[in-house]
Amino acid sequence: MTLEDKDLLMKIAVTAITGKGAEASKDVFAGLSVNAILAVADKESGKYTADIEDIKIEKKVGGSVEASELIEGMVIDKERAHINMPKNVHDARILLLPKPSR
Repeated sequence: MTLEDKDLLMKIAVTAITGKGAEASKDVFAGLSVNAILAVADKESGKYTADIEDIKIEKKVGGSVEASELIEGMVIDKERAHINMPKNVHDARILLLPKPSR
């Protein structure tokens, strides 16, 4: 099996989801799971490895399962600090700095 065999990976994911109370949405969850693993998988000494710490699952109340999506990158979910700030910003550049150590 290789990472290119996405059909087999999907079947494995669907089997893993079966019996977890998510059967109605197993295809959606399986697709998201396989795509997330493929996005972070590394080939190291002939073996494929993936650190699940590289995948963050964010739950939002009120949405449907079908509205779930895989976002490659970073999601920053913050409220506006002031009412006059724009609700949407396109092509933004964001600088992230580490917290200074003391």
